[in-house]
Order: sequence, then C-alpha cells, then structure tokens
Amino acid sequence: ECLDAETGGLCWSFAYPTTYRDRYRYLSGPRATPALDGDRAYTCGAQGMLHCFDLKTGHLYWRRNLAQEFALDEGFFGFIPSPVIEKDLLILNLGARGGAVAAFDKYRGTLKWLADDQWGRSYATPLAATMHSQRVLFVFAGGMSDPPDGGLLGLDPESGRIHFRFPWRSPRYFSVNASSPVVSGNRVFISSSYDVYGAMVEVGPELTHTLAYTTRAYASHWATPILR
Repeated sequence: ECLDAETGGLCWSFAYPTTYRDRYRYLSGPRATPALDGDRAYTCGAQGMLHCFDLKTGHLYWRRNLAQEFALDEGFFGFIPSPVIEKDLLILNLGARGGAVAAFDKYRGTLKWLADDQWGRSYATPLAATMHSQRVLFVFAGGMSDPPDGGLLGLDPESGRIHFRFPWRSPRYFSVNASSPVVSGNRVFISSSYDVYGAMVEVGPELTHTLAYTTRAYASHWATPILR
C-alpha cells in the first residue's frame, strides 16, 4: 500500500496471493523494508516475490519469484531480505546455493551477478560504503543452516567478487544474523547473539580485513546500532 503522507489516504495498493504462515505464530509478514529509488519502489514478500512498482501510480514494471527460481527455503521467519539500491543495481542477500548475494538490473529485473559463496541468507540488510576510494558492499550473511555458519562478506558491488570473508555467527542452529553492519571510516561493526557478541573489522587499502577488536559489552540480535 502507498499512503498519502499528509492525510493517510490510500494512493494505490497491490495485492497477490500467498500461503505463508509463520511457524512460530508471529505475524505472517512481510518483514522486508521496501527500497525507494527515484520514481520506483521495490518490495520483497515473505515467500520471495520481488516486485518493482511505479511509486506514483503503483504500475508494476517487473516481478521475479526468487524462491522458485533459485530453489530457496523460507527460513525461520519467511524470506526477508530488504533490497538495497547501488547505482543501477538492486542487491539482495539471496542465500542461494552458489549465490549468497544477487544483483539485478533495477530497471528490467534481469540478473547481473551472483556472489559465489555458501553462507546462507540472513535477516540483516546489506550496506554499501566507500573505503579507500572504492565502493564496498558489506553483507552480514548466515541464516538457517546445518552446520550453522555465516559472517561478514566484503564484496565488489559492480561484479559480486568477494574481497574477504569474516566468520561470525552463533554455533546454535536456532539462530540467525540479523543486525545490519555499521560503517565507521574504514571499519565495520557487526553484532550477533546466542554465544557471540560484537566485533569490529578493519578494512585495509587492498580491501583485505583484520579484526580490530571483539566486545562482550554489546550483543544485539535484531536491532541495528546507530553510530554517533
């Protein structure tokens, strides 16, 4: 639904069928935040339906059934990656086999690249930042997997090439990475819960990484901290 910000009146709406029901009896979604870019809006539903709309009229430009195309499971709480815009790309923490992260043409919906990594889809929104005069995409991956694995990926947003991998995830199966990365200069802070806490990763000029520190003073599971 698109509502008028001043009056709350309905501007337009778009509906489609879904069979998703939350296995833990929480709300049945969707939970992904829409991405807004100029005159377009991008949404992702709890069963992996990705849509691109005209922001003013609600006209549907394109859609993709990600769960069906990439043989994806719904995870603990449904398919929840929030889309991120980077130049002409729409980027998602996809969690497919051989494609942990995916980039689509934001105008046509065509697949541009898949990042070849086995870490699964998390609930953390990716983040792009400039470090050492280069754009870097940070994805805090790691969802429902056996054995449990995941962590911070540093990627080239134009090609999907992986610069580095930093493992950071609870050893418990019933856990996910969900707090989005926070960038401070050339450093990235990540946080998880259930036996793991916070970690600060420093990115070098060659886009390699070192661990600056870990802290047990902060262990956010879902909420993303704010840098001040």
